Order: sequence, then C-alpha cells, then structure tokens
Amino acid sequence: MYKKITALICNKCSCIPFKFLLIMKLVLGILLSVFMQVSAASFAQKVNISVKNAHLKEVFGLLRKQTGYDFLYNSTELNSSLRVSVTAKNEELKTVLDKCFSNQPLTYSIKETTVLIKKKQPSVVALQQLNITGKITDEKGQALGNVNIRVKGTQTGAASDANGNYKVNVSGQNAVLVFNYLGYAIQEKVVGTNKVINVVLVQETSKLDEIVVVGYGEVKRADLTGSV
Repeated sequence: MYKKITALICNKCSCIPFKFLLIMKLVLGILLSVFMQVSAASFAQKVNISVKNAHLKEVFGLLRKQTGYDFLYNSTELNSSLRVSVTAKNEELKTVLDKCFSNQPLTYSIKETTVLIKKKQPSVVALQQLNITGKITDEKGQALGNVNIRVKGTQTGAASDANGNYKVNVSGQNAVLVFNYLGYAIQEKVVGTNKVINVVLVQETSKLDEIVVVGYGEVKRADLTGSV
C-alpha cells in the first residue's frame, strides 16, 4: 500500500513540470506568431496619399500619420530637396518613398520603424563642373527675358537674355536650378545628365491681379514692364 501511494505521488509530481512546459511552449508560440504578424504588417504598410508640388517635410508628416514611422533628417539638407507631386493608392511605404526620392539630391534607408534621410554621396561625375544652357518661354512659346536662374543652395545665378536664352555653370549632376520670373510659378529642375534644359513657365493669374505700389502710383502687377 505504501509503495502504491508513493508511486502515485511521484507520478503526479513528475507530470506537473511536463504540463507546465507544454503550457509555456504554447504561450511562447502564440506570442511569437503575433509578433511576426505585427512585424510583417509594419514592413508592408499600405499608404494612400495625393500631393502636388509639396515639400518633402509635408509629405513626411502625412506618411508618419498613416504608418507611425519616424523620419530623421537634417533640416539644412532637406531645404535642398525638390518639391514633389505624388499620388498613391494602397501602395507600400517603400514604393511611395522611391517616388518621392526620384531625382532628389537625397536618399533614404529604413531601420525598423525609422526612415533615415541623408545627402547622396556625390560621384566623380557629379563633382564635375557642368555648363548648362537652355531657353525659357511662356505657355504660348514667347521668349521670356530677364528670368532669374539660381543654383539652389548657392550664390551662383544667371538671367535669360531678350531671346529667353541662358547659360549657367553648376558643380555637378545633383545641382538644382530654380527659375523665377515675376507673375509666373517658380520651377525647379534637377540637372542630372542634361546639358540643355528648356523651361516653359506658367502664369499665376492671382498674382497678376495684385496691386503694386510704385513711385508714380498703383498699378497691377501684370502691367509692370520693369523692376519696381
């Protein structure tokens, strides 16, 4: 009788650790499965976005709200970026970012749930001095003279002649040209491999109707023919 009771107690004691291990394995398996699903979902974030001529900082804010990802960047470097127009419906975050960083002087990498933005490392070709030429016209094909052309982030600039032609030197393929003319929308162009960059400027009607105070009275901005 004593032997039977002792054996029964021993069997029960040996079963307790075994059952406990089974439960622990089951719990760990469930937690691991949930973690993997969450991780997969975070890396396959779907994004819906539609912006036109927006600054990258604005785009980052919209993407952060939808995905929860953080964006780390240098503000000075970000100021050299081009404005972007992007439309995406139920697309992955990486696909949208690839669109945003196309032809940009910046690049990005994703570390877990953080997007790191940094300046592209210039290649030997990108460091070469380039002579860029082109012609600037309006939507009707009329040449625009005295258009201000500036190399973004530098003091380098030029102006178009009476026939709309211009010439400017840039320090590499990553350079961005900014075209600015009174009454017209500002345009930006990445140099890239182009040696000739022709630009068609579009009038901004709202600005043409603005009243400008000059020394001899008030006139509409559209009626100005020279510097104020």
